[in-house]
Amino acid sequence: MVSRGLTPDLIMYNTLIHGFCQVGMWGEAVKIFNRMVENGISPDVVTFTTLIDSLGKEGKTGEAQRILDLMIRRGAKPDIRTYNSLLSGLCSNGHLDEATKLFGLIVDQGLKLDAFSYNIMISGYCKSWKMDEAFELFQKMHDNGIKPTIVTYNTLIGMLFQEGQVSTAEKMFNEMHVYGQSPALSTYTVMLDGLCKHGHIEEALDLFHSLESTNKKLSIEHFSILIDGMWRAGKSEEARKMFTEISEKGLSLDVVTYNIMLSGLCKQSMSLEANKLLMEMEEKGCIPDSISFNTLIHGLLREKEVEKAMNRLEEMRRRNFSADEGVTSLLLRLAMKDEQCRAALESLPEVI
Repeated sequence: MVSRGLTPDLIMYNTLIHGFCQVGMWGEAVKIFNRMVENGISPDVVTFTTLIDSLGKEGKTGEAQRILDLMIRRGAKPDIRTYNSLLSGLCSNGHLDEATKLFGLIVDQGLKLDAFSYNIMISGYCKSWKMDEAFELFQKMHDNGIKPTIVTYNTLIGMLFQEGQVSTAEKMFNEMHVYGQSPALSTYTVMLDGLCKHGHIEEALDLFHSLESTNKKLSIEHFSILIDGMWRAGKSEEARKMFTEISEKGLSLDVVTYNIMLSGLCKQSMSLEANKLLMEMEEKGCIPDSISFNTLIHGLLREKEVEKAMNRLEEMRRRNFSADEGVTSLLLRLAMKDEQCRAALESLPEVI
């Protein structure tokens, strides 16, 4: 650019820095930043914020904080996006105490916090199992006139389920409209997942049917969550019925859904049916992954279907998949008792 007689300006430098940061080349971005300063171009708030955001995502929070200090020394005033970038970096890298101090500093400086600021901290507290602090901030959002977003609710509801507080999670979900927020598809996903994992399958089904009655478009993920919940609750027929209905809804089965079915069938000692399902899966253009094979092989071995298990092991080897710890352990135990299994294993050394 310079060799062609063009002099880079602030916008050009910012574009270059942003581009390098976008592809994770923060080192190159810093070099451009240094060259910019050497050439007498003063970085602005966009320049500094871009660097701080990138360094935070790379886990280099110390360097991000030094960039913030440099920014202030050079007379560039950080805005809320600058601080949010640093808050996010600190929380993402486990520096919650430092993030809490910075959050307080932002308030002391009179900057107006936005929903993103609160969401970053609420997520940080939830990941550290500090629910009291998370809900205290949630209340402060209301007190300060900041409307909680879908992200706020999804984070808190998801954490309540992780703590086993199912009724509180349901209450929060049901009260969303009181605060002017309608549940998004992602919120329904969090709710369905939490209810199913805690064995509340009937409530999950009621919620699912209420979702069907709206104009929201169901995804394969919603069906997968419910099918998994049905298997967990011992409702194998219902799980199989819903699985067959997915295509009628205009949705394509994915590897996650197939793996849930394979796991459910194998746990119910239906590994031969699972074996047929794997063949059907490929016929329909869905490629099995390592989890598919390991799940099926484990089920076949448990039911002493050694020959079929060995055939699948050979197929795994051809696809460069490896047996997981569960399959390996079961294979070794069987090899001590079963000559056929031992001979087959000796011919497939690459698999385990």
